[in-house]
Amino acid sequence: YLVKKADSENSNDYLKSYLAYTLALLGKEGYCESILEKFNIADIDNLTILSYIGLAYAEMGDTYSLEMANQYANKIRSYVIPLTRTVQIANSSNSYSSYYYSSSIGQMATIMQLFVTLDPNDKNVDKLLYTLMTECKYGYWQNTATSARVLEAVYTIIKEKKLETTDLV
Repeated sequence: YLVKKADSENSNDYLKSYLAYTLALLGKEGYCESILEKFNIADIDNLTILSYIGLAYAEMGDTYSLEMANQYANKIRSYVIPLTRTVQIANSSNSYSSYYYSSSIGQMATIMQLFVTLDPNDKNVDKLLYTLMTECKYGYWQNTATSARVLEAVYTIIKEKKLETTDLV
């Protein structure tokens, strides 16, 4: 059903990329690959879409998929401008973004999640995290969906850097 929905003319690239990531998480690589093969990295300039495609490839975990995930991450890196403690994301097309689906904060969280998944020691991860923490107002980011997106990315940092065993006592 979901794959048929992804093929419908009412579906946009953001939803297709998110579906591919979700299917990869569920271990449905065959369905995931059928969606991913329709994307061409050169034709995509929305960083959230690039991030979800990269995360889908990374989740599949085979050598080819990890190579593809790194290609998507490298394209994203060309838009990431490291500053002293933070990063700035250069403008890219956000033709499918909306306040709910793809805010700049949600985009940054998704980028951070991809980077830490591919390399837990990536220098941009700490800067992206610091930038996201400065954007947190009154205990949440913009809305519930964006807050959940950031928290999922932070959990990925904890998992990938093996911080769950850290004892601060």
